[in-house]
Amino acid sequence: MIIHLFGSTTPPAKAFKNFLISNGYKKIKEYTRKELGPSYEFCDMNRPEEFKFIDNIEPSCIISFAPIWKTSNFLCKLSKINPDFFNFVQKILVCSSSSVITKRYSFNFFDQNLSKTLEESEDALIELGEYSNTEIRIVRPTMIYGSCDGFKDKNFSKIIEVMRILPFLILPRNSGYRQPISCYELANVFFTLLKNKNDKKEINSRILIGGDKILTFNEMLIALKKSTNKKDKARNCFFIFLPDKLFIFLITPIFVLSRKNHEALLRIFANLSHFTQHHELTNNRSKCFPNKNI
Repeated sequence: MIIHLFGSTTPPAKAFKNFLISNGYKKIKEYTRKELGPSYEFCDMNRPEEFKFIDNIEPSCIISFAPIWKTSNFLCKLSKINPDFFNFVQKILVCSSSSVITKRYSFNFFDQNLSKTLEESEDALIELGEYSNTEIRIVRPTMIYGSCDGFKDKNFSKIIEVMRILPFLILPRNSGYRQPISCYELANVFFTLLKNKNDKKEINSRILIGGDKILTFNEMLIALKKSTNKKDKARNCFFIFLPDKLFIFLITPIFVLSRKNHEALLRIFANLSHFTQHHELTNNRSKCFPNKNI
C-alpha cells in the first residue's frame, strides 16, 4: 500500500511515519513545499495542477496533517484536474481542529472565521468522499503538544518560551478544564483509523478527540513547567493566582487593543474537555501528562 503523507514536517506527521515504519509500511511518500532533501516529494498545495504522482497500481491512502483548508482545496481541485489519482485511493484521513466547535460562538471575528473555514473545508471533503466513493475520516484534535524528530508543536513550545522570558505569570485561581493530546497520541489515532476496517455507518464521520488526561488549565501549566529540565529557565517562572474577578478586571484593557487576545485570556475559564479520549479508539491509555518530551 502507498501512503501519501501531506503536512509531513509537523510533529504528528513525523510520529505517524514512525508508526508506519515500525509496522512494516515501506511505500511512504512525504510531501512538502520546501526543498528538504531526496526523502521528500515536492508539492505546493496551492498549485494542484503541478502535482506529480506515480500511476497508482495498488491501493493507496491519503493522510494529511496540513491545514485542512489547504488540504480540502488541494484535493477537491485535484479530483477534477487528475481524477485518475483517486482510482485506487481507499481512505482519506485528514486532521482538522476542535476549534471548529469551541470557537464557533466566539465574539471576535478571527475565531469566528476560523471556525467557519474549518467547517466549510470539512464539508467539502465529506462531499468529495461521497462523490468519489472514498472513505473520509476527519479528526478534530484538541490542543496538540510534543516534538518529534526535531519538529516542535506551536502550542506548548510557545508557552515554555514565555516562561523562560517572564519571571512570573498571572492566572485566575479557578480555570476551566483541558484535554491536551500529544503528537504521538494523535499519530496513534490516525494509525488506528488507517488499519481498521470501519462499518459503512462510520464512513465519512468526524471525530472530536483529546488526550487521556483531563486537567485544569492551571494544572496543565504546572505540569508543563515540571516537565522541563531542572536547569531550564522556565523553572524560574512562578505563577501568581489572583481572585477571578480581579484577574478579569486586570485584563479588561486588553479588549481595546485586541478582542482576539482578550477572548483568549477569558477562555482560560472555559471547559474545553470531555471529548472522546485517545484510548477509546486505540486501546492504549497514556498514564501521565505530558507523556513525551516537549
